[in-house]
Order: sequence, then structure tokens, then C-alpha cells
Amino acid sequence: ILVAQGAAVETLESLADHLRSRHRLKAGVLGVRCLRPFPGAEMVRLLGNGARVCVLERLDTPLATDPPLMREIRAALDHALENARFGEDTNPGYPALKAKHRPRLLSVVYGLGGLPLRPADLVALCRNLATIRRPQVYLGVNFSQASSDYPKRQVLLDRLRRSYPRIVDLGLSDPAASPDLRPADALTLAVHRLSGGAGAGLMTEMATLAQRLLGGGLRGRPALFTEPWGGVCIDRLSFSAADLRDPGDETPVDLALLTTDAGLLQLRPHQGLGKGAALLVQSALPHEVLWVQLPGAARTILKQAGVRLYRVQPPEDPASSRNEYLLGAAFAVLLETRLLEVTRRRLLSAREALLRQSVTDAAQHLGVFEAGMHRIQEIDIARLPPVSYT
Repeated sequence: ILVAQGAAVETLESLADHLRSRHRLKAGVLGVRCLRPFPGAEMVRLLGNGARVCVLERLDTPLATDPPLMREIRAALDHALENARFGEDTNPGYPALKAKHRPRLLSVVYGLGGLPLRPADLVALCRNLATIRRPQVYLGVNFSQASSDYPKRQVLLDRLRRSYPRIVDLGLSDPAASPDLRPADALTLAVHRLSGGAGAGLMTEMATLAQRLLGGGLRGRPALFTEPWGGVCIDRLSFSAADLRDPGDETPVDLALLTTDAGLLQLRPHQGLGKGAALLVQSALPHEVLWVQLPGAARTILKQAGVRLYRVQPPEDPASSRNEYLLGAAFAVLLETRLLEVTRRRLLSAREALLRQSVTDAAQHLGVFEAGMHRIQEIDIARLPPVSYT
């Protein structure tokens, strides 16, 4: 049983479905929505069946025995054990729990330092749970590094391993690619932009239009608003005609949109792209020059995975709604690649209906949207000359 709080609950629910269908593992999820007042008696009734329980928390508590949620669950189970030994009047409201039915608890700390909650790490945790004997693990962290090319760092590593000989056992990570936890018809869009530049708020417009077209579920992961001016921002949106849970931090990307060709080496446009995906770049550069400006890793991914590359010219009128223009270009690529199975007429009708509800000059905005749709160009990667370095 996986116990967690917050957005991680939905990710764990999707993971449990994956474990049951692909790995034949019995897995369940218990989400805690309120820590105070803590539902201790109800937790005992749900967990007191002898199962292995993993308590996931996005924080560590130095100098404390357990993180907060684990501490509350352990105390609730102890209350139930006391009731079984001394009578149910000892802790009123709690059931009596025999020692043989007490579950074995494992504290799982994740997300330290902003590390993502990777489905691959979660799968490794659940598959290796029977062999884990320690009371706590740090998910996504690798403590096994034993050598370094830098002498001073090597000294620190040696000192760390001497002082904490069991530190290697504290980490648990799996370098394998994460499974896709989304429904079969789900799509994920990623907007790569620079803080303070074009594309701010574009994800909201994408979500509104996708909801209008498909209904179903939406899940977004916007960039942090604390990014410095000119810093790299990646907004992600997943949507599906069916119900959609949060698929986690390593979701495959079906369409990546680069709102600028400035600082391409910073933007990492290839992140998450795979087979059948598309990359759209807003740029006035010629095809050959734009291809050379992309990072080497991005060019490799695009070629190996067969990612389709598109370019859209910047709008002729800089004063026009640039987000509207990019929105039209992005959905035009979704239509052309058949990632989105709707007609062009239905798309324009849905956008017009939304604009009439939100702006006074709906016709002008719709014209900008259509201009973005008409100005996308696919770049044939196979015809581009190889990149040479001099």
C-alpha cells in the first residue's frame, strides 16, 4: 500500500494500475488530504491487515526519527496495539490491533532538492520491496558514487563513506526509462519559453481550447513563477477525452513548442520527445540555419525517434496577440500530425466560441489564430545538409 499526500496521490493511482496490469503486483493507494486532525482510527482500519506500507513524503526531517506523516501513522498503529493489549478504553475510538496484523512501514522520501517523482523509481521501489530491510529510503537519489576525477571531491567521498558505511543502501533509483502512465488517447504539450518573453499564459489558452474540444481531464505543470528574467521556463499540459490523473514528472511529450529561437542551447527542446512526436519552433531563420542552431542532442533525438520538425514565422504585426498566433500554429501541427483527431472546422468553431465569451474583438483574434495555422512549415530533416564543425 502506497500512502501519500497532495498531487503525488494521482500519480501513485496511475502507477498502481500499471503495476497490476503489467507486473501482476497487488498495489493500492491511500491518499491523505488532511494531516490535522489526523484520521488515526480510520488509518488503522485501512492499514491494519499486515500488508507492507510505503509512506511517501516530499521532505526530510533532520534530527527527527520519522517525517510527519509517518510519525502520525506509527502513533496511530501503536494506539491500536495498546487497545489490543490493555483494552479498547485505553485509546477510545481506535480499534484493537494484534501485533501479527501490524503492517511493516517503510518511509520513502522523494523530491529532495527539486528531484522529480519518476515512475521508473516507483516501479523499482514496489518490485524490490520484499528485499528492502531498512526503515527509510531516499527515492531518486544515488549514494553509490565511489570515485571522482577531482581530487578534493574524492577526499570528500572517501570521508563520507567512512563516516556512513551504510549510506549506499539509503538511495533507490532506476536509470531505466519511465513507463507512460497516461491513458492511451492522452496528449502532452510542452511550451519552452524564456521568462518575461513570449508564451507566458499560453498553456492556459491551450488548456481552455482542449477542454472545449474534448472535455475529459486536464493536468498542468506550469513553470515556477520565481524564475529570473530571461530564465528557462517549461510549461506542460496533459489532456485526454477520458478521466486523467496526474501522470508524474517524466511524461512523454507529444508536441514541444519553442516560443523563440534565442538561446536554443538553453531551452533543451528535445526533452521528453519520442517516436511520433513533433517540435514546433517560432523563428525567422532559414531552415538550414535553424537546424544548426538546435543543440546536438536535439538533432540526434529528432533523427533517431523520427520527430517531425515544424517552423512558424513570427507574426507580421508585433502588436497582435502573439499567444493567439502561437496557439493557432500549435493546434495546426496537432491536426497535421493527426495527434488530435478533430476537423479544422470544429477547431475554428470552438476557438471562436471561446473568444466571443472572453474578448470584444473576437473576429480579430480569430484572424490571428487562423494566421498562425496557415504559416506553419514542416522542415524535411532528411534533406538538410549534415552539420560540420570547424
